[in-house]
Amino acid sequence: MTTICLTLIKEEQFIPHVGGKWLLKQLLIKIEEKIWENPTVAQLAEELFISSVHLRRIFKEAFGLPLVQYIRSRRLAASLDQLCSSSIGIADLAVNAGFDYAQSYIRAFKKEFGLTPGEVRKLEKDIKFIYRCPSLLIEDGEVYGG
Repeated sequence: MTTICLTLIKEEQFIPHVGGKWLLKQLLIKIEEKIWENPTVAQLAEELFISSVHLRRIFKEAFGLPLVQYIRSRRLAASLDQLCSSSIGIADLAVNAGFDYAQSYIRAFKKEFGLTPGEVRKLEKDIKFIYRCPSLLIEDGEVYGG
């Protein structure tokens, strides 16, 4: 059995002192709602009435990874779901996931999951999916990105 790890930030990881729970929750909701629109940090920041620099900073501080990396991971995870639940071609998946070239998509996919999309299709029934969350640090009962 092959295991694929997906990055996902869960609500219980929200950091109350960093940018406020509401802002982080709205950001994560917007990322998921717009995943196939390939949202940019600038677009998300504009919708949340915050500068993109500040949004990147509080996300990194809260969750310990860059916002663009998280968006890319979620796009790749969404394409993984499509890969396993449809017969759509890999080139079409690449375009849907915001990549200009299938080879760029395949490289990013392999870097993220350790397998190419073709390998995932072949192993589809023998793959176990688990979610990994960004590393966190608990200090004085508060959770901080670490």
